[in-house]
Amino acid sequence: MKITVINSTERIKADFCEGESVLDILRRNGIPQPADCGGAGVCGKCRVFIENNPRLACHTKALDGMAVTLCDDMAAGISTAEGFEGFNRTDDKTDALAVCDIGTTTVTMALINRPTAGIIDIATENNAQASYGCDVISRVDAAKTDNGKLHGILIKQIGGMLKTLLEKNGIPSVNDMFMSGNTVMLHFLYGENPVSMGVYPYNAVFLDSKRDNILFPGYSSGINVYSPPCLASFIGADITAGILSEYRDESAYTLLLDLGTNAETVLFSKDKFYAASAAAGPAFEGAKIRDGCAAIPGAVCNFKLQNGKKHIKTIKTGIDYEIKNPKPYILYPKSSTAAAAGICGSGLIDITAELLRNGLIDGGGLLENEIFNIAEGVDIYAEDIREVQLAKAAICTAIELIIKEAGVGYDDIGRLVLSGGFGTYINAANAAYIGLIPKALASKARAAGNTCLAGTALYAADENSRVLAEKIKEKAVVLDLAAHKDFFDVYTENIMFS
Repeated sequence: MKITVINSTERIKADFCEGESVLDILRRNGIPQPADCGGAGVCGKCRVFIENNPRLACHTKALDGMAVTLCDDMAAGISTAEGFEGFNRTDDKTDALAVCDIGTTTVTMALINRPTAGIIDIATENNAQASYGCDVISRVDAAKTDNGKLHGILIKQIGGMLKTLLEKNGIPSVNDMFMSGNTVMLHFLYGENPVSMGVYPYNAVFLDSKRDNILFPGYSSGINVYSPPCLASFIGADITAGILSEYRDESAYTLLLDLGTNAETVLFSKDKFYAASAAAGPAFEGAKIRDGCAAIPGAVCNFKLQNGKKHIKTIKTGIDYEIKNPKPYILYPKSSTAAAAGICGSGLIDITAELLRNGLIDGGGLLENEIFNIAEGVDIYAEDIREVQLAKAAICTAIELIIKEAGVGYDDIGRLVLSGGFGTYINAANAAYIGLIPKALASKARAAGNTCLAGTALYAADENSRVLAEKIKEKAVVLDLAAHKDFFDVYTENIMFS
């Protein structure tokens, strides 16, 4: 028995067994399909179309001859070389190698010139493991029964991205790849099962810097793959790379925030390093938000509410205007002419701040009328605000406790660096207004883009950076927030909007 899977570029015939769901078939065939809840049927993100009718892939049983059309706005690939203006660019394609940031939500790869660490080209795709859940714990749970599949999905995606970049730039091959990512993603990369990270005491199989020769699907020979050290089970090599990219030989402290699922927080100076991981959840990556999405073209990244009038700005599509006559909410499907594709992390912060300012959310987080329309087909819900509260409380608590552990004050911190695509669009004043970051640091905040990729490029090109990475691993003081005596009290206080 077969179904036909249709996306924007191809039609795929896929075999199935009686009783399988459409999501089961997509997973087994390595066809990317978001499913934030891992197939529990509660997130609504795995929608597909069958005979023009919207359905949830996880709850739709396959029938022989069925045609399944994937939603364009849920597509896995968002390949682009734009939006990375902070990198050192180069046209020198000699002595090229590849560097990669393997995130839970997205995978970003770049070709660089080894001598200069200059970026030749960049591509980004949504992580193709998304059908197994939106966060690392969901992936760890899936690894109990499907670790080989998760490993295979990842190396197939990385191999495909590398092939596309090489062909585009006329480069025959690379001998070396330098990869950073959170600890769980690196376990999948190297074929190690991360299930031990899902149960107490949450130990990783490895944390040290690593080298292996990996044969990627479609390649005749293996490629040497290198990774910086991880700092802890939930503070990965991506954070080590982020420190490398922002390291200064000075006594003033830098506070680096990576506002992903684990919300890693690092406070460091010339030779002191403090790190913590806060279980913030994936809200600021668009997951567990009803109309949430990653920082993709069309995502609402900025929002204002003035005198009852709504103004939105979206990524890349350039929409920046007043929404005068919003149409009623439509869950399935969203109109192809809708003003926005969804709400990304920075937009979520702005929306929350504006609703607070206008008295539509109270200090306890209660949203008036439980729903607020942003644009056609895009709304914010009471449960979304709750996700914001939990995420911002975890992050702010991590900041407060790590500063306390270091024995420093806000005046000792020279810079607040916001990492990732989320940080590119974030309004620091709004982040401080809702209690995500301390108000005393808002004026010191700056977006740094993909610090993981930038630091991995340095690690690849510079021996001194590799030495520094080992120094960071050796000297880092890692806080176990859950075991901290003040965590519960500080966290509970930070849930409220002040």
